[in-house]
Amino acid sequence: MSYQVLARKWRPQHFAQLVGQEHVKNALGNALNNNRLHHAYLFTGTRGVGKTTIARIFAKSLNCEQGITATPCGQCSACLEIDAGNFVDLMEIDAASRTKVEDTRDLLDNVQYAPSHGRFKVYLIDEVHMLSKHSFNALLKTLEEPPPHVKFLLATTDPQKLPITVLSRCLQFNLLALSPLQIEQHLAYVLGEEAIPFEQAALAMLARAAKGSLRDSLSLTDQAIAQSNANITLDTVRTMLGFLDQSWAQLLLQAILAQDAQQLQLQLAALVQQQNHFSQVLDDMLSLLHLTALSQFSLSAAAFSPQQEFVQQLADTLAPAQVQLYYQLLISGKKELPFAPDPLTGLEMALLRAMAFQPETQDRMQTPAKHTRVGPVHVSPTNSSPTVTPSSVLPGASRPEQMEPPVEFAAQAEVAPAKSDITEPDVGVKPADDAMTVQAAAEQEGADQQVAEPVSGIDPVTARIMARRGVQVTPAPLTKKPERQQAPLTVKAPITPAEAVSDSTSTSTRGNSKGYDNDNTALQTQQTAQIVASQSARQAAPQAAVDSTVLNLSNDDYDDADDTDIAQLDAAATDALWQQYEQDMQQAVSATPPTPEPVLAQFDGSINDQNFSIRFAAQVDAWAARVETLDTGGLSRLFLLNSAMQLNGAILDLTVAQSQQHLDSAGFRGKLQQVLELSFNQALTINVSYQLDVPNSPLSIQQKIVQERMVYVSRLLEQDENVLQLQQMFDAQLLAETIVVN
Repeated sequence: MSYQVLARKWRPQHFAQLVGQEHVKNALGNALNNNRLHHAYLFTGTRGVGKTTIARIFAKSLNCEQGITATPCGQCSACLEIDAGNFVDLMEIDAASRTKVEDTRDLLDNVQYAPSHGRFKVYLIDEVHMLSKHSFNALLKTLEEPPPHVKFLLATTDPQKLPITVLSRCLQFNLLALSPLQIEQHLAYVLGEEAIPFEQAALAMLARAAKGSLRDSLSLTDQAIAQSNANITLDTVRTMLGFLDQSWAQLLLQAILAQDAQQLQLQLAALVQQQNHFSQVLDDMLSLLHLTALSQFSLSAAAFSPQQEFVQQLADTLAPAQVQLYYQLLISGKKELPFAPDPLTGLEMALLRAMAFQPETQDRMQTPAKHTRVGPVHVSPTNSSPTVTPSSVLPGASRPEQMEPPVEFAAQAEVAPAKSDITEPDVGVKPADDAMTVQAAAEQEGADQQVAEPVSGIDPVTARIMARRGVQVTPAPLTKKPERQQAPLTVKAPITPAEAVSDSTSTSTRGNSKGYDNDNTALQTQQTAQIVASQSARQAAPQAAVDSTVLNLSNDDYDDADDTDIAQLDAAATDALWQQYEQDMQQAVSATPPTPEPVLAQFDGSINDQNFSIRFAAQVDAWAARVETLDTGGLSRLFLLNSAMQLNGAILDLTVAQSQQHLDSAGFRGKLQQVLELSFNQALTINVSYQLDVPNSPLSIQQKIVQERMVYVSRLLEQDENVLQLQQMFDAQLLAETIVVN
C-alpha cells in the first residue's frame, strides 16, 4: 500500500477528534441531538482549520444508519463510504473548477430527486466564493427553499466575496485559526503514535511556522521527517524552514543598544555567511522587543521567549519610550526591504537607523516602578549572552531630567564667578556689546532679588499687597535696612556701560581689600548692573529696557518674599490707596464710550446687481453684526446665531430656535448675560423664549443671503450669451449643483 501523508491519515473522523473549534462542535452537536437541522450551512476560515472535515463529519452524522446523531458509528456502510469518498448521496463540488452557470444548472437539475442510498442528499460546495455572479443567482432560489431531503454545506476562505443574499440564507460558522500550543500538542500526539522521535523545541518551531493551520503543520512535519530521516531535531527544522537562531537577534540588539557600530558590522558579516532571509532577522528582533514591552507591564510575559533572561534584562534596562522607538524603526525597515537595492542593504540601514535615533530624554518616573536601570550591555563576539555593567546607564537610555533650579538659585550660581572674573582688561569692549552683557547680567540678578529697581513707583511693600489683590504695579526702590546695606550706592549722573563695569569692578576690588563681606559686595555689583542696564536700555533698546527693569509681580513671587516689613507700613494709607484705585477703575469703565452702531446695507430678501456685494448677515442685520463682535465662541456663539434680539431699555428679549434649548442652563445664562452686558455697556435683564423657527436670526439671514446669491448667479448664467451659444451648438447642459458663488 502506498504511503498516506499525515494530513490525510490523521484527518478527524468524528467531532471528538477535532482540534479546537469548540463553538462549532457544540452548535452542530446540539442541532443533531435535538433534530433542529437547517437546510444550508456555511463554514468559513483560513486554510487547514477543518472546514471540509467538519462538513464530511456532519454529512456522516446525517446519513449514519444508526440514526441522526452527533456521534456517528463509523462502522455502517454509509459511514465507511463517506470516509472512502464514494458515498453516492454526498456530492463534493469544487467551485473553483466549476464556476460557470451551466455547471450550477446541471447540479440543480438533480436536486429534485430523492437520495438513492442515504437519508439526505448532501451538496458540499468547497471554495464557494469562486462561483460566478450568474451561478450565485441560479443557486439562490434552491438555496432558500430546497426539498426536505437536500442539505447544502458550503465552505470558503473568503466570505467577503459571497453575495449578501447567499449569506442571509445560510447558518454561518467562522472557524478560528489554531494556536501554536494546540498545534504543538497535536503534532506531539501524531508523532507519538507514529513512533517518530522528536525534540519539543522543533515542534514549537513547526507550530509557529504553520501560522494557525493544522494541515500546514502536518505537511511541514512530513517534510521534516523526510529531511531528518525520521528523527526531528531543532537544527534540522530550523535549516528546513530557513529560520534563524534567535541568539542572532539578541547579539544584534546588544550591539544597537551598546551603540557599537563595529560589533554590529561583525555580527552582520557572520550572519550573511549563514542566512539570506533578512526579513526573518528583523522578525526575531521585533519579537524580542514585543516581549520586552509586555514584560515591562507583566513580568510573566518574558516566559514566552527562550531568551527569558535577556528579555527581562531589556525590560528592566530600557525605558518604554525606547522600546517603542526601536520597534517602530525596525518594523519600518522591514516595510522598506522590497525597495532597497538588495535585502542586505535594507537590513543594514534599518539597524543603523535604530542605532542613530534616540528618544528624547524621558522622566524615568513614567517607567513602571518595579524596574531599575542597569549598566550597558557589552557584546562579546564569542558569547551570545549579554553581560551587564551596573556602574552606568545603557547608552541611549532615558535619563531622569535634571530638575532645573529656581531662577534665583541659578542667578546666584552664575553671579558668584562673574564678580571675580571681571577685571580691568575686560572693560575694553564695544559699547553695544558691553550694554548687552551688563543687561543680561541685570536680568539674571533681577530674578535673585525681588526688590528695588531704579524706576519710579510705589514702595515695594505696598506693591506686594496690591499684587496679592490681582493688580500689577511697578515698585519704587526700597531703602535697605542698615544691617542689610552698610554702604548704599548713590548715582549722581548717567554713566556709560563701560564706566559702569569699571566702577563695579573697582568697587568690588576695594570692598574685598577692606574686608567687606561677600553679601555687601554682591549687593553693590547687582545694583550697579541694574542701573547700567536701565540706562543703556533707555538709549538703545526701549523694549529690552521694559523687559529688564520692570518687575512683573505675581502672587507666587510674593508668597516667598520677606513679609516682615508689612507691619511697619501704615495700614490706613494702604487702604486709602486701594479705595482710590477702585474709584479710578470705575470712572475709567463709566467713561468708556459705547460701541458705535455699524452702517447696515439694505436687504429686502432678494439679491440683484445693486446689492450683490452683500455676503454676510452682519452687513444687513444689527444683531448679527453685534454677535460678530462678542468675545465668545463655540456653543454660546451658536446659541446667539440662532436667536433674534429685541432690546427695550434694560430688558433684552431673546427668541431662540428650539434646536438650541438643550444648551440652556443657569450657568450658561450667567455667562451669556456677562458677555451681553459687556457688549451693551449696561446691566440687562435677559428673557429667553423658544420657538420652532426664527426667521430673523443671523443664521437664517445668512442662509437666505447664500440662497439668493445662488439664484441670482444661476439666472445670470442662464441668460448669458456664451452659455446659450454652447447649449445650442453642443447640446450642453448647465449643472446647477456645480455653480460656486464667491
